[in-house]
Amino acid sequence: MEAKRGEWLGSILIAAPVSRWAWALLAITFATALLLFLMLGHYTRREAVSGQLVPTAGLLTLSASGAGLVTRVWVRDGQKVKQGEPLIEISGEQNSVALGDTHALVSQQLEAQRIRLQADLETQALLSSQQATALRDKAALLRAQLDQIAGQLAIQEKQADSAEALLERIKPLGAKGYVSAFQIQQQQTAAYDAQAQYKALLRQELDTRQLLDATQQQLSQIPLDAATKRNGTERQLAEVSQSVAQNEALRAVVIRAPRDGVVSAILFKEGQMVAAGQPVLSLLPSGSVLQAQLLVPSRAVGFIEPGNRVVLRYAAFPYQKFGQHFGKVAEISRSALTTPEVEALTGRQPQEPLYRIQVALDSQRVMAYGKPEAVKPGMAVDADILMEKRTLLEWVFEPLYGIAHHLWGGEHG
Repeated sequence: MEAKRGEWLGSILIAAPVSRWAWALLAITFATALLLFLMLGHYTRREAVSGQLVPTAGLLTLSASGAGLVTRVWVRDGQKVKQGEPLIEISGEQNSVALGDTHALVSQQLEAQRIRLQADLETQALLSSQQATALRDKAALLRAQLDQIAGQLAIQEKQADSAEALLERIKPLGAKGYVSAFQIQQQQTAAYDAQAQYKALLRQELDTRQLLDATQQQLSQIPLDAATKRNGTERQLAEVSQSVAQNEALRAVVIRAPRDGVVSAILFKEGQMVAAGQPVLSLLPSGSVLQAQLLVPSRAVGFIEPGNRVVLRYAAFPYQKFGQHFGKVAEISRSALTTPEVEALTGRQPQEPLYRIQVALDSQRVMAYGKPEAVKPGMAVDADILMEKRTLLEWVFEPLYGIAHHLWGGEHG
């Protein structure tokens, strides 16, 4: 080659194939793109959980107090109602072959008993008034007799004193012979009679006064006796009224709204039978909105914070057709739910500790076939909770970070 260098053709060049440079450039470009993708790309960790929609102020479930037939439904699903407004009427009427409508028969008998007791009250009041009037008249008569006896006593006392004084004056005259023994005897008898009449009047006064005291005692006892009888009769009337109310409740009961709200679920229609204690209607209190209640395993709850976004998929509205919906974490329970609490919510035993998370919905409605449909309490929901966000490079090197942290910690341990 040294010999050929000076020839007119020039120096010799060793050229590499074009494909090698192309591949090198392609490799560099790919490595650069991959590095940029790892540095600029992000990945958000998700935790898939499930739960249901519940109202923030609780859901009022109204149940039938007794078995019967739904005879009337005044409201419709989604209707706003006021407190005390009638919702559903349930009839518990029973028919007997021998007696017919037993509730109607019992109602008639109770009404007849109520009328009799009311008449007894009026009769007792009239008798008490008459007895009191008679005793007051008797007491007035006895007081008049006492006044009369008092006057007679005053006169008789003077007569007795006069007879006794005359007897004492004629006794010395009898000793001198001026007055006969017979006259003295007559005067002594007159004195004794006057004294006896005076004592008889005293006894009559005492008897009359005792009778007056007894009459006044009877008069004062009348209100007490009347009150006792009246209370007894009124107690019987109250028992009859209670029996009437119970009979009417069994005959027909109207379920009313316990507070303002929106009817969220009507479980029975007119003509259907309902059992005692069976839920018939649900009411969403006014001011209450629905939120998603999710159960999250303890292994993931440490990475969830209030404000985390949540992707929601309602079972009643398949996401393939109606899309996904969104919300954010509003509250996280401080402690894990107990086994009975989880069983009450899910109907099965938990395999690991679960925490309850409340998610505020971005919207209370779902667009279905061109119109908004309200979501309802109890709807099942699947959700993805969006947690920490990292670059792809951080996710790739996370195992190395863990090993380095472990080694560094071991050296300083």
